[in-house]
Amino acid sequence: MVTAEYDAAISLCRQALPMTERPGLEALRARALNVIGVSRVAIGDEAGIADLEASIAIAREAAASSARNSFAARSSAWSRSAGGRGSCSTAGSRSSPT
Repeated sequence: MVTAEYDAAISLCRQALPMTERPGLEALRARALNVIGVSRVAIGDEAGIADLEASIAIAREAAASSARNSFAARSSAWSRSAGGRGSCSTAGSRSSPT
């Protein structure tokens, strides 16, 4: 890529950043910051490293949030399908000899 293409990528992604502020668009925000960071570093602007670091932090948090939401959804679905009984709650109970 030539400098003009990097400059265009930086400009376009900076324009897109405000649109990625809404909840649920963290992955897009991370991607835009990644493109900005890579492009800045490629043209010799070492400050692009901060964009890359921000991109990584946002992507990690988005992945962690996605994993938490997925677990919660599976747990909720399991609870509904078990009728709230929770078969695991009785699996380990045994009568003690008296």
